[in-house]
Amino acid sequence: MPQFLSWNGRLRRGQWIEQWLFLLIGNLCVGGVIAALGFASDRARNEAGSAAVGVAFLVFLAAAAVLMSFPTVKRFHDLDSSGFWFLLFLIPGINVLLILPCMFLRGTAGSNRYGPDPLRADAARFLLDNHREQVEAAFPGLDQTSQERVIEDSIEKLFRRSLDEHPESPELALTRASVHNAALALSSATETAAGREFWIKLWSSVESTVY
Repeated sequence: MPQFLSWNGRLRRGQWIEQWLFLLIGNLCVGGVIAALGFASDRARNEAGSAAVGVAFLVFLAAAAVLMSFPTVKRFHDLDSSGFWFLLFLIPGINVLLILPCMFLRGTAGSNRYGPDPLRADAARFLLDNHREQVEAAFPGLDQTSQERVIEDSIEKLFRRSLDEHPESPELALTRASVHNAALALSSATETAAGREFWIKLWSSVESTVY
């Protein structure tokens, strides 16, 4: 099953907005066509046609709800919440309130019970695209797949280090300054110059993609 058509995993804010806009535009177009067919059937007093359009509209509503559930369930997973919260999206009024946290709340830093942080992959790609020389100097002999895996593990370690420094306040641990300090600490604890430079560039990539 393609990743889009799945309730598994996590989805960051930007990806959720992109997918929702795509689905919303598609649903409006399909719904507009069905409404036009229904209007035409009513004007022609075609009872069979009107009934068929009514059935089509119900099928469309069910399909639209299922399609909209895929990105939204993953967005709730990113917030370390159950995907069953999506059921409240089916209630008018409440769905508007639920859109706000999906749009503006940052997901869990690092892995949670629903999977790894999707921002890790973004930061890893940014680091490889912009600082490949530093990565190869810190981890010589690794192919790109192995480099990406090492970078994502290092990002996980970076956020865990920041969280360990502020166990009583996870919100404080995830601020830009706290994660930056964690990167500096990890850099200082690294023996090689290439390794120290890697942590600095890693922080730069995290800052560019996460904050």
